[in-house]
Amino acid sequence: MKKILGVVLGIVVVLGTGFVIIKGEPNVVKTESETTSYGIQNVQNLTQDIIVATRNNDKQVIETELSYYGYPILVVEKNVPVEWIVNVEEENLTSCNNLFYIPDFQIQYEFSIGENKIEFIPNEVGIIDYQCWMGMIRSNIVVVDDLNEIDLEEVQQQLSNQARTNRGSCCGD
Repeated sequence: MKKILGVVLGIVVVLGTGFVIIKGEPNVVKTESETTSYGIQNVQNLTQDIIVATRNNDKQVIETELSYYGYPILVVEKNVPVEWIVNVEEENLTSCNNLFYIPDFQIQYEFSIGENKIEFIPNEVGIIDYQCWMGMIRSNIVVVDDLNEIDLEEVQQQLSNQARTNRGSCCGD
C-alpha cells in the first residue's frame, strides 16, 4: 500500500510540475519600452544591441556576432550599399536562427560557421523587418538619411512605436 501511494504521489508531483511549467507565467523580459513574453512577441527586445553601420568609402559595413538569443537592430544609411558581416560560432548556431529572411530585399540567407556576408542597398528611409525562418526571432534594420545625424533615442522611440503595432504571431503574420 505504501509503495502504491508513493508511486501515485510521484506521478502527481511529476504531472503537477509539468502542469505548472506549461500553465505557468512565461519568461517575461522588461525593457524600457514594454514588457514582452519570450518566444511570443518581439524577441528583438531580448537583445538591446543597436549596431550602427560604419562608412567605408563607397559602402557601409556592419560586423556582428550571431547570438543564440536574437538578432541585433541595425542602423544603416539610405542609398549606400551595405556589407553586413556576421561571424558565427558553432555553439550559437541553432535550427531556429540558422536561416533568416529580409523580405523587403528578397534575401534569404542560411548561416554557416565562420564569416558570412550579406549585401543589400536600402533605398527608402524607414524600418525594415527581418526574421528567422519561423518568424519567432525578429529584429529591424533602421534606414536613415545620414548616419552622421542619427539620434539613437529617436531610433529607439521609432522601434518602440512599431513594436506596439507589429505584434505578429510566431509564424510572422
